[in-house]
Amino acid sequence: MAVTDSKAVAVQAGGISHLLYEAQPHSHILGGQARFQELFREFSFGEEKSVHRLTVQRGIPYREDVECAKLVERNHASSHEPSLTVFFTRCLPRKQIALTPAAFAQLLENSHVPPSYLEVLSNNNGIFSSYVLRGHTGLATHYYLMVKFPFGPFSNGSLFTCHSLATGHTTCIISATQAQILVDRLFDVFSHSPLSYSPSSPYAFIPAALLLEHMRIANEDDRGDIDQSVCRIENRSGVSLHNFGSRTRAKIGEYALLQRELHMQDALIVMADHCFSFHAKCAAFIVTEEQAFAALLSARPENDRVPTPQEQADHVRASLTFNASMSTWTLEQLRGLEKRLKVQLRVIDSTISATDALTMIRLARASRSDSNTMKAITILTMVFLPATFVCSLFSMGFFDFTDDDEDDPNLEGRQRTMRVAGSFWIYFAVAVPLTVLVLGLCAAWLHWSGRQEDDSGDKPRAWRQRKGDGKE
Repeated sequence: MAVTDSKAVAVQAGGISHLLYEAQPHSHILGGQARFQELFREFSFGEEKSVHRLTVQRGIPYREDVECAKLVERNHASSHEPSLTVFFTRCLPRKQIALTPAAFAQLLENSHVPPSYLEVLSNNNGIFSSYVLRGHTGLATHYYLMVKFPFGPFSNGSLFTCHSLATGHTTCIISATQAQILVDRLFDVFSHSPLSYSPSSPYAFIPAALLLEHMRIANEDDRGDIDQSVCRIENRSGVSLHNFGSRTRAKIGEYALLQRELHMQDALIVMADHCFSFHAKCAAFIVTEEQAFAALLSARPENDRVPTPQEQADHVRASLTFNASMSTWTLEQLRGLEKRLKVQLRVIDSTISATDALTMIRLARASRSDSNTMKAITILTMVFLPATFVCSLFSMGFFDFTDDDEDDPNLEGRQRTMRVAGSFWIYFAVAVPLTVLVLGLCAAWLHWSGRQEDDSGDKPRAWRQRKGDGKE
C-alpha cells in the first residue's frame, strides 16, 4: 500500500470536495468541506485504478474490470433505464483504500456518494445508516443505505447503496472479505433470473440481502472454529458433557499453558461478540429498512412508478428475515460458548489451586520433618553442651591440678589440689563483653531487616504520594 504525498492529497481533497458537492449545497449538512478534506487526508491510498463491476440491465448480468476514469465518461452518457450496478473494491484495514485518490474520487462521483460516506469508511466499530431525499412534490426521489461492519479478525466489509426511485437505477459499492464468492453469488442470481429483457428494475435490496448472507455464513464459520477450540480445551481439561474424563487430558504441568490458551480464546470471543452483535443488529435494521423502502415504492403514483417484480421483492424480504434470525441464533450460540469457556476457566483454576494446595501440604510435611530433625539435634546439643563447656573450661591454663609436693617422690600420702590462676578474671573480662557485642550486633541486624521490609511494603504508596505532589 503506497502512501501518497500529504500535500498532494490535501490539494486533491479540496478539488474533489468542490467537484462532488459544490452543485449540491444541502449535502454539506451531511459533512462539511473541511471535515471531508480532513478525513480524505487521513486515508492511505494505493495504486489501483480499476474496480470490478457487475451490471444488470434488462435482466442480463455483465461483469468486468473497468477503469475508474471511464466510469465518469459513461455516467454522463448512460441512459436512465432501470438497472443495477455494483462495484467491488478490495477489503482493507481501517482508513486504507486500494485505489489512487483520483480513481477513488471518480468512483465517488459516479456513485453519487454523500460526504458522510467517508465517516462510514473511517469507522472501526461498525455503523449503519440510511436516509431519503424528497423532491418539491414531497415524493421520495433517492434512497441511501450505508453499512460498515466492525474491522477485526472476523468477516469485514462495507456497503453503500443509492437507489433512484424515479429511474429505478441502483448503484452499490461493496467491500467484503472473500468478495469473489459474493461476486459469483450475485452473478448466479441474475443469470438464472426470468426477467431477461424486462423493463422491471432489479430490486435494490438484492445486494444488501446477499451481502448479509455472505457475512452471516462467514460468521458461522468463525463460530465453528471457536467451537472446535472450546471442545479441544474441554477434552484437555477432562470436564465436558461430550467426553467426560477424556484420555487426552493434559498433565498438571501443562495446565498453565492451557490456562493461557483459555485467556486467548476468551479475548477472541469478546471481539467476536461485538462483531456478531453488530451483525444481528444490522440484520434487523436492514429488515426494517426494506419494509420502509417498499412503502416508498408504493407511495409513488402509478404513472411514475418503475415496475418492480413482487416475487423478487418477496424473496429478498424472506432472505433478509431468515438471515436476521440466523444471525441472532449465531450470536446466542457464541454466548453459549463463552459460558462454556468460563466453566473451563473455573475448572482449570480450581485444579491448579488444588495442585498448589497439595504441593504446599507436601512442603509443610517436609518442613515438619526437617523441624523434628533439628529439634533432635538441638536436644542432643543441649545435653552435651554443659559437659563440653565444663571440659573446655577446666582444660584452660587458668586451672592447675597437681600434687602437694611433686618434687619429692618418696613422700607418701600425697594429696592433689586445684590451683586457680590469679589472672582468671581475664577470661570473663573478654568473654562477657564479646558475648554482649555479638548479641547486640545480631539484635541490630534483625531490627534493620524488619525496617527494610516495612519500607519496601510502603514504597508504592509513598511513591504515588510523591508523584502526586510533583504533579501539583
